[in-house]
Amino acid sequence: EPPRLLPRVPMPREHSSILHPKSREAKFMGRKAHHDGKKVAMRLDKIHEKKSPLIDLILFFQEKMTDDAETYSPESVYQWIEEFIHRKDPELAAFEELRKKGKTQGRAKEECLRLLRTQEIERFRAGWDAPDLGKKDVVARVRLFNGDARLLPSFILRKYVDPNPLGHAWEIVKNEQQRTQAKAEAAASVEAAPTATATEGGAPIEGVEPTA
Repeated sequence: EPPRLLPRVPMPREHSSILHPKSREAKFMGRKAHHDGKKVAMRLDKIHEKKSPLIDLILFFQEKMTDDAETYSPESVYQWIEEFIHRKDPELAAFEELRKKGKTQGRAKEECLRLLRTQEIERFRAGWDAPDLGKKDVVARVRLFNGDARLLPSFILRKYVDPNPLGHAWEIVKNEQQRTQAKAEAAASVEAAPTATATEGGAPIEGVEPTA
C-alpha cells in the first residue's frame, strides 16, 4: 500500500510593515495621501483668495513707485488708492458702449465690476488698511513684493481714510443708479424676448402661451 500523503499546512508569514507597491492597501494609502494633499491646497487657495485684495493693492503701489523715493506722503497714497478704485473704469466704459448699441453680453461681469467699485469706495471712506508708505522699510518691502500671500504679515499697515468722502458718496449713488438701470434693462430684454409658438396638430398646446 502506497504511503498516505499528509495535507499541506500553510506556514504563518511573518508580519512586515513594508507594503507591496501594487497591493490594494498601498493603492488606498496613495489615494488618501493625494486626497489629503488636495484638501490642504484648496484651503491654502481660499486663504490666498481672502488676502488677494491687499495683494492687488500692494502690486498696484509697486507699479506707481517709478522713482527712488524712500517714503511717500499720505497724499500720494490717497491718490493711488483713488486710481486703484477706478482701475476697472475702461472695462465699464466698454460695457456702456455695448449697451448704447443694444447689446446685452457681459451684463454679469458689468454688475460685478460696479459692485466691486462701490465696495471699495465704501472701504476707503471707512478707512483702508494699506502698507504704511511713510516708513522706509515698508517701502523697501513693497518694491520687492512678488505677490506671495505668506509675506503679507511682514507689512506694517495703517488706515488711510478718504479725504473726500462727500464726493465719493455721490459717486456711490451714481454707481448704484447705473447698476439699477442695467438690471432693469436686463429684465426688460428678457421679457421682450419672443417665445416660439408651441402647437400640436395645428392647435396650441395646453399650458404654453402662443406668440402673436
